[in-house]
Amino acid sequence: MPRIAPHVTTTASIRKLPKWDSAAGRRLLRDIASGKLSVRAAARKTALEADEIGEISRSLRRVRPKPRKWKAADVKWWSRSIATELDHMRDVRRQRELALERFEQKGFHGNEKHLRLLLESVADQSDSTPWNRWRQRHPRVRPDLRGARLTGLDLRFMNLRKVRFIGGDLSGSILRMTHLEGADLRRVHMRHTDLSFALLHGADMRQAVLEETLLATAELNGADLRGAALIGCMMNGAILYGVKLKDAVVWGTAIWHASADERSEEFFVSNQELDPIDYDLNWVKKPGNHLKLDKLELAHFLALVSDNDKIGELLRAAATRLVLLLGRFTGDQAEVLDQLRKVLPRYGYAPIVFDFEQDAGRDLIETVTTLAGLSRFIIADLTAARSTPLEAQAIVPDLAVPFVPIIQGESPFSMFDALRRKYFWVLDPFEYRGTAHLISSLKRSVIGPAERMLARLRALKEPAEL
Repeated sequence: MPRIAPHVTTTASIRKLPKWDSAAGRRLLRDIASGKLSVRAAARKTALEADEIGEISRSLRRVRPKPRKWKAADVKWWSRSIATELDHMRDVRRQRELALERFEQKGFHGNEKHLRLLLESVADQSDSTPWNRWRQRHPRVRPDLRGARLTGLDLRFMNLRKVRFIGGDLSGSILRMTHLEGADLRRVHMRHTDLSFALLHGADMRQAVLEETLLATAELNGADLRGAALIGCMMNGAILYGVKLKDAVVWGTAIWHASADERSEEFFVSNQELDPIDYDLNWVKKPGNHLKLDKLELAHFLALVSDNDKIGELLRAAATRLVLLLGRFTGDQAEVLDQLRKVLPRYGYAPIVFDFEQDAGRDLIETVTTLAGLSRFIIADLTAARSTPLEAQAIVPDLAVPFVPIIQGESPFSMFDALRRKYFWVLDPFEYRGTAHLISSLKRSVIGPAERMLARLRALKEPAEL
């Protein structure tokens, strides 16, 4: 494909101009504002661009119909304000010119007119770019940018819905809040690409390569990532319902607070360290080099667990922070547990509310026992207890973990006194009058006794050397 020639002014005149937000630039603007120099005279003197002349003239008409009557303070304020705008316009112009000049699209096999229009809209941070206006006028046209190399560009706010970008390159580009719904991004390379807050509903990203790509709070509902590589990506807060991940390779990807389906297709997680730049996807897929998962959130956790050097460290860290919450998860008691979950982090704890669905391969008693063994202490609400008595019977006899019962307006279940007499790590119940009373008394009546019991248990488990 021939080189794309720019249709905007060249950079030669730009280099002759000083930075507007500088002493020389602001002096020129003050001369214009005070009437010492007309806009046209300033343009002839300093070779201003047409868009800069227009912006200065519009600003003068807008803020003061008679600039000659301005006070010195007004002139100074206006010169600083307009200087910032003019420098931004210059930056936008530079990016457009560079985009048009440097893109010799050897692998491009799409529509040249579509590519030219997009490049002429680069860095215009508004919804009314030439590209977006064209998309509005021709909603049925599907832009063809197959094989385009759009690296290192600012493409924010661009309407790229249903764009065909097969085999292209978006490395280093900024696509924050960009509309990419239904886009064909197969085999696209995205290294250090910013896709945070982007809308990727239903995007076809099969075999795409995402290396250290930022996908924070991106919406990928229904996106197809089968066979893709997600290496060192950041997907915190992403929305991932219906995402297809069959045969994808995942390594080093952060996925805090993401929203996803309970189950998805199986994908590969490398169980050995990868070089984020130089890696072999076929090597990862060989037996012994990966784990196969069906939940993206587990990728990081299981990668850590599979590293034997870190298991002890993980268990120690969990035992210093986790607090297991037991009780009823309906009605008023659900509100009590929810408030505890919100307040405990203020005291440095990571609460776990045990309201999980039963897993096919493990019953709930096994699960709650496992969590109890990882916890610093347990808070059990015995009010209107249903499953809590059974959970207490399963946990208390085998695990010497501080067990702190709380209750409101009634007596504990019948077997509780027997547990308390037999196992000293079961504390006396704390009777609370309501949620507010419980929260206000939490440190004194719940956390304090639990920590004292924990210290007692540790002293027994680790006796001083004789």
